[in-house]
Amino acid sequence: MNLLQIQASDPEFSTWVAASAGTGKTKILTDRVLRLLLQHAEFNKILCLTFTNAAAGEMKERIASALADWANATTQDLEKKLYSTIGRDCTKKELALAQSLYNKYLNSDERINVQTIHSFCQKLLKKFPLEANISPSFTIIDETKTYIILQQIKK
Repeated sequence: MNLLQIQASDPEFSTWVAASAGTGKTKILTDRVLRLLLQHAEFNKILCLTFTNAAAGEMKERIASALADWANATTQDLEKKLYSTIGRDCTKKELALAQSLYNKYLNSDERINVQTIHSFCQKLLKKFPLEANISPSFTIIDETKTYIILQQIKK
C-alpha cells in the first residue's frame, strides 16, 4: 500500500475515502478493521457500513481470510503481511496477537458488524421506534411492493 492508503487505514484518524471502483477502497477498509483488531478492539464493537449486500459479504470474507492467513503464516511471512497492513514493523505483541486472532474469531459468539446502510438503519428504527416517532410494528416493504403501491396511487 502507498502512504495515503496506510494513513487512510489508520483507525486513529477519521477518514473519508472517495475513489473509483477497483482502486482499493475495500482493501483500505479491511486493513482498518484489521488494525482495530491489532489494537485489541472487540469484534462486536466494530461496525462497517456498505451500500450493497455483496460489498458486505466481500468485507466479511476479506477480514476472515486475512485472519486465517495470519494464523497460518510463518513468522517471517506474518511480519511482512503486518508491515503491509500497518505500514511499519510490528511489535512482538502485535505478532502474537495477529497469530491468535483467527482462533479467537472462530471461537467467539461475537462478530464484526458488517451490514448495509439500509439494514443498519432498519435495526436502529426497530430498536428505537418511539424516538423515531414511528409505529413499533412498522415493516419495510420491498421494491416490488413499492412499485405496486405507486401504481395504485397513480390511478
